[in-house]
Amino acid sequence: MAVELLSYAEAAKYLEITERSVRTYVRKGFLSAKTVGNARGKFIPAGEIEELRRLRTENNGAGPVSRQEILLMAARLRRLEFSVQTLLKLLDANTVPLSITPEYGKELHTACCAQLRFAKWKSSEIEPWVDVFLRIDENDFSVIAASAGDVRPWVPFLRLCVSMSEAVVALPEYAASLPLQDIHRSLAESRRRLRAAAVTYEGLTMHVDIHAMLRQEPTVSVIDSLDAVLGVKKNK
Repeated sequence: MAVELLSYAEAAKYLEITERSVRTYVRKGFLSAKTVGNARGKFIPAGEIEELRRLRTENNGAGPVSRQEILLMAARLRRLEFSVQTLLKLLDANTVPLSITPEYGKELHTACCAQLRFAKWKSSEIEPWVDVFLRIDENDFSVIAASAGDVRPWVPFLRLCVSMSEAVVALPEYAASLPLQDIHRSLAESRRRLRAAAVTYEGLTMHVDIHAMLRQEPTVSVIDSLDAVLGVKKNK
């Protein structure tokens, strides 16, 4: 490229694209165009054309990434980071059981029942409970049942988990808030684990053979079977 400036037509020919594409690159700021003396039309610096050609070659013919595309990729990266954080939190919960003492179990049960009086919570108030929901198991429920005198100790924890999940989704900023969506995913997993722990606890205390029940009712969903054991009534 011996000349310093190229017309739109010359730039299009050199880049092997249409003049319309050249104008699009100019409009998006990838190329600069200027008038020269009394010449008609605008001209583009040859160096910019050469740089754009290099970028297109490196990207297999695709143009450079626009600012909007960069912002979109950044948003996707943030979502991925939050998803990884959630996954790591769930994996940690699998390896670190709660293993509560009778004293702590009674205090925890009392605190959980007290929280059920509220309908809204801050994120900072929900997060400690998510940690409890994810780690508590049937053995902890047995300890709580003995110390708190509650024959179904899992009920307030499951109700609080569901209430907090509904409260998070109801927040106006939920749809645009990655942290809130992360909390909601954790609460959804918490609810699943609480239900499983509750079924195991009920099976241990009532001698219900859950596996046999599921084998005998292949047409009934797992959730329906769990609800039957837990005594959940459905509105028809």
